[in-house]
Amino acid sequence: VELYDYACPHCRATHRAIEGACETMGDDLAVIVLPVPLNTNCNSAITRTGANFGQSCELAKLAVACWKLDPQKFEEFHHWMFEGAACPRYAQAKAKADSLLGREKVDAELRKEAAGKYISKHVQLYKRIGKGVVPKLLFPTTTVEGEFSSPAALVELVQKRAK
Repeated sequence: VELYDYACPHCRATHRAIEGACETMGDDLAVIVLPVPLNTNCNSAITRTGANFGQSCELAKLAVACWKLDPQKFEEFHHWMFEGAACPRYAQAKAKADSLLGREKVDAELRKEAAGKYISKHVQLYKRIGKGVVPKLLFPTTTVEGEFSSPAALVELVQKRAK
């Protein structure tokens, strides 16, 4: 399980390491991704919203809406969100979601409360495991915090934790 915020630069580097680990391990690795916005508007564990995280709540809700509408299209959206050095702005992300899933469907899903409820559950998990930095990688018996930039190191970690 990975807890992340799209606007977090350490999460962006870790995403690339996860992609590399998935390429190496193939079907032997599955990652559940849970957005945890680092924004006081939707995460009560955060005391101050940093400059990069002003749209984190909206981006996380958009991601959950995409997943609820079509998990395979969400995968494409999720990878697109992590392309490049900086997180896309909400308007860009919404346009991408609309192009993948249809504007009417995305708007209808966003009007529901489900995405916000999912985010609240992710935040509760984040609090239970000590809050603090993201990304967090959760394994059955341990949690690893902080950036991973090496796919090989991540593969090694996964193999150790899987035993």
